[in-house]
Amino acid sequence: AAAEKNAAEEKAAKEAAEKAEAERKAAEEAAQAQYPPFEEAGAETAAAAGVLGKVQNSALAAYGSVLEGLDTVKRVVKSQPDLPKYPEVRMSLVILAVLMACVVFASFLNAGHYQFEQKARGVILKKGRFAPAGMKALVFMPGMVMPADAKEDYKAAEAAAITRDFFLNSYEESMAAPEPDAAAARAALVAAVPFSFTTENRKMIWGLINALDYNVLMTEAEAAINDEVAGQLKVAEEKLNKAAALAATEEEAAEAEALLERVEAMQKAMVAPEAMVAPKA
Repeated sequence: AAAEKNAAEEKAAKEAAEKAEAERKAAEEAAQAQYPPFEEAGAETAAAAGVLGKVQNSALAAYGSVLEGLDTVKRVVKSQPDLPKYPEVRMSLVILAVLMACVVFASFLNAGHYQFEQKARGVILKKGRFAPAGMKALVFMPGMVMPADAKEDYKAAEAAAITRDFFLNSYEESMAAPEPDAAAARAALVAAVPFSFTTENRKMIWGLINALDYNVLMTEAEAAINDEVAGQLKVAEEKLNKAAALAATEEEAAEAEALLERVEAMQKAMVAPEAMVAPKA
């Protein structure tokens, strides 16, 4: 009788386990039907992004990652046999995931805000932090004055254009001064590079930087040549080699090459007397 009772209990336990497994699988299938794979969710997210105004690719990727994490959390919760007894736990996890998605999305929106803050000696360009709120300073533009109709917030392209134009104007002013300041002009051009979003603008600015460097190197090389000192001739040769590499036209390259030949001739002339040997008696 005891053996039959044990057998009956084992059979009942087995049936209960099979029933629980069947319920778990049914819950998984229901969860998969309710929450589609990430590929489908990504397509829906891309379509929604087109309607909302072409959100940046990086924002979509991060938002998609949050959706994928939310989907994973929900599937794990659905697959657990004991959690249905505690719906408040499941709801808390879902709310937490939604809040995380909102924080990330709000951070991307805030990071896209740019502001110009007027100060007594110039203007500070500020950019939104990757956080729901807050700004950080990017660059200071001395002497700049914002117009009376300036907006409170700017898009990235607008802020970049204003900042780039300021530094290009600073470059032109430095070069147009009675005594051109090549160092200040070059610093202004370098500062303009990060705010040049198009390939054409970057090529234009780097062309100005290379032309400026070429002229400075040629001027310094000519000054070293005029010293007619062996050590200075070596300095002139190094500067002329750098200038030749920066030459934008054939005429500039030919000018640097001509000075190099002049330096070589002067170096040979300095070495020749030392190489002469007095004739034997």
